[in-house]
Amino acid sequence: MTELPEETLMFMGLGLLVMGVVGFCICLIEAYGILRQCIIHPFKYFCLSHAIVHGAAQLVVVALFISTQLITEQWMNPSVIGYMAIALQFCSLYTSFAMSMNRVLSVVIPLSYSSMFTKRNTRTMALAIWVFSFSTTAVLLIGVPFSNIF
Repeated sequence: MTELPEETLMFMGLGLLVMGVVGFCICLIEAYGILRQCIIHPFKYFCLSHAIVHGAAQLVVVALFISTQLITEQWMNPSVIGYMAIALQFCSLYTSFAMSMNRVLSVVIPLSYSSMFTKRNTRTMALAIWVFSFSTTAVLLIGVPFSNIF
């Protein structure tokens, strides 16, 4: 296996940094569009959670972890990077599943939908998805020396 030249790594890192920042900005625009609405439908809370997950993945994993490692060659602990990436991916997956269930239940049981998906219940579900995603992937952090993350 051959090593890539330093210039190639730097260009790859800069490219990923730009893509991460652009992706984060797009997620910010989406979140702003949802938050500026006068009345936020419960489904939009899932959309907001989804935008936050993708923005965090773009900013933390792509822009901070991966691109800075390619540019500066200071490698973080792979377990921490893997934990963040997988936790955010699972959070995105579970949020997409919750969004799908929300839409299915709105069609299948329209009379009970508004009592099931109140704003409070929807926010609680979105928070539970985040907690579940990050707690179930915490097994990746077992044995990681946190004094030596960088």
